[in-house]
Amino acid sequence: MFFFGGQRRPRAKMLMRWLASLTCLFLCSVVVANTTLSKEEKLKAAYILNFTKFMEWPVPEVGEAASDIRICTDSSADFIVFFNKMAANVKIGKMKKNALALSLDAARNCELIYVTKINSPYRQVGKHVVVVADRNEISYPNISVLFFEKRKKLRFEINQKSISQTRVTVSSELLKIARVK
Repeated sequence: MFFFGGQRRPRAKMLMRWLASLTCLFLCSVVVANTTLSKEEKLKAAYILNFTKFMEWPVPEVGEAASDIRICTDSSADFIVFFNKMAANVKIGKMKKNALALSLDAARNCELIYVTKINSPYRQVGKHVVVVADRNEISYPNISVLFFEKRKKLRFEINQKSISQTRVTVSSELLKIARVK
């Protein structure tokens, strides 16, 4: 979190409340969610969906189709189903794309990779791919966003060097509520 003169900036505080409210709305709107997922996993799914709203990927090169934002993960099939139900009616970015979660094993051309397993097999990461790690113990190249717990609350860290290498633009509003490394 950014602090200014010992107090949190009002806009960052408002954005944090908005993200929390939106997360609750998403979690409550998924009526048929599988109960095998923990509350933390559901919260991380909501965070990842919200990350995509505050990130802008480069415009596709000539000949490339502007498709959905593919979130590839080594997480469980239940997580993928939950995420896709939650993201079903959500449009992202200027191009009004959909977010779609896929298994990391089968997916190609991912915009975001969410790694949850310590020994997850490494995949060649493209030049515009944001890598999100579930926890600090995960060793995966070019991690841009890292989840962590502080005072029993889920937080996230953004690695500016790693994210700048992807050429993905991150909103300053998202940076205000992240721990920036």
